[in-house]
Amino acid sequence: MRIRQDVLAEIRDKYITTHDKSTELFLLSMWTYYLRIDLETGNNFAAVFKELYMSEEKHSFDEVSYKYSIGLSTLERYRSRFNKLAMRMLLLEEHSRAE
Repeated sequence: MRIRQDVLAEIRDKYITTHDKSTELFLLSMWTYYLRIDLETGNNFAAVFKELYMSEEKHSFDEVSYKYSIGLSTLERYRSRFNKLAMRMLLLEEHSRAE
């Protein structure tokens, strides 16, 4: 069994439990990034991102894939894409703090 490495799930949990403003700004910056991409390409990355990581309710992958008419494998690619960007943003933030 493969264990998913989901950085954003940890960030989401921190946001939901503590309502930390820096965590909220981080999630909002990611959401607006995907919103701009969606406006240019017609995809639904921002809506899926918001559903998975910014919603108070935790939705299953089946519910999200059904709601946005995407396959589970596509949703897994979206999740992977979201987490890669989050890792890059966190690394960039750590690098800028070190300087």
